[in-house]
Amino acid sequence: MKPPLLRWDWYRDDNAAARSVGLSFIAMFCAGLLLRSPWLSQTIGYFVLVPSALWFVFQHRNEIGSGLNTSRAYRLIIVGLALYFAVLVAATFAPDNDYLPVGSPLKRLRGILISLACVAAIGATARHFEAFPKLLGRYVAASILIAAIVLLWASHSLGLLGNGRLNGVVGYNWVLNPNAMGAVYAICFSVAVGHVLHGGLEPVERAAVLPVALLILVIVLLTGSRGALLGCAAAVGIAVLALSRRLAAAIVLFMLLLGMVLYLQYPDWVMTLIERGDANRIAIWKHHLASGLEQPWLGRGLNFDIKFVLGDVDPTFEPPQNLTYPLSLQRVELIYTPHNIVMAAFVRGGLLAVLPQLLVWSAALWSCIGAARAGWYVPLLLVATAFTICMVDHEMLAGSFSYYWYLFWLPLGVAAAAANGAGRAAQGLRIDRLEGKPAR
Repeated sequence: MKPPLLRWDWYRDDNAAARSVGLSFIAMFCAGLLLRSPWLSQTIGYFVLVPSALWFVFQHRNEIGSGLNTSRAYRLIIVGLALYFAVLVAATFAPDNDYLPVGSPLKRLRGILISLACVAAIGATARHFEAFPKLLGRYVAASILIAAIVLLWASHSLGLLGNGRLNGVVGYNWVLNPNAMGAVYAICFSVAVGHVLHGGLEPVERAAVLPVALLILVIVLLTGSRGALLGCAAAVGIAVLALSRRLAAAIVLFMLLLGMVLYLQYPDWVMTLIERGDANRIAIWKHHLASGLEQPWLGRGLNFDIKFVLGDVDPTFEPPQNLTYPLSLQRVELIYTPHNIVMAAFVRGGLLAVLPQLLVWSAALWSCIGAARAGWYVPLLLVATAFTICMVDHEMLAGSFSYYWYLFWLPLGVAAAAANGAGRAAQGLRIDRLEGKPAR
């Protein structure tokens, strides 16, 4: 028998386009984990996922008037994202806005469109592809396992393992910063843990994915990224609530013992985490709050150069052009992001951008809770982990595939799928609308 991908009837049935979107969405994120460049993920997004989405719209053209029978929560997520970016673009081109053009407006617009298209496509189609939840967890777990092994091997071979915080390795990884790498691995940790909790999963697969989750947690610990560790803690906290009391107590005990062992075996490393304090987060947020209050309604736009120098600086000192490293010799530091996704929305788009962004996160969380009740925990853990990380690190900009996609587009894409009923067909629930109607 020919494999499905080689059978013509596999492409001709009503769900062929949905399968193509779902598989290309999964392939985008797996390729980003496995390769040392994001070029393949970008290519899949532009030339496979988007055309597949158009194919899906053509297949379901008779449903266009009803919004492709999508749920209210799904529409809130997509419309909220569209409003959010509309405000950012409007702020960028506001005539009285004093901003520094750090990127092409057309490039930004292209990034917005591809980002929205990916979230909208997977949210609209995943309910027609019943295998999507299992395949997402399975392939992301397999990909991050390979990526973790390569990272540890490369770091050990170059004598980098155990020498400070774990970074990406040039020539093997394209995400190099320890905070960024920790965030990506934390997101994959939430996928792995959520997959372990997935209803109807075979015990063998559950037992195979659990060690992968533990290995990912070790990677996050080695990066020393406290934001990523908080994200992992959010995922573990939700997992504990989902399990029986006995299993929950065992996990809590294990985490306490792990913390004790780490402190006894690596006291200097633990004390380094503690001594870093808030890592200037309070000062960074104060600066960006003051910056945002200068234009509180519409903000400064997508192209506003958000970098600033933190520390006691000589008034006559000017940082070198295109500086990419902290100014350690001057006892100051160049800060690149607000380290808070809501604060970033406030600076770039003002209150008019903050409101739709909070709407999107709220709709996503509500939808993910519903999916978890039906047995699909990956969306809830993803959104909780991503939001936790983004409240203390990074920000979100629309663009070609980058590690920000793991922090924003992957969680919201999966949340949109959950909002539209993906993962519920196997539970015997309706997958066409999530509007309180009884199950079939």
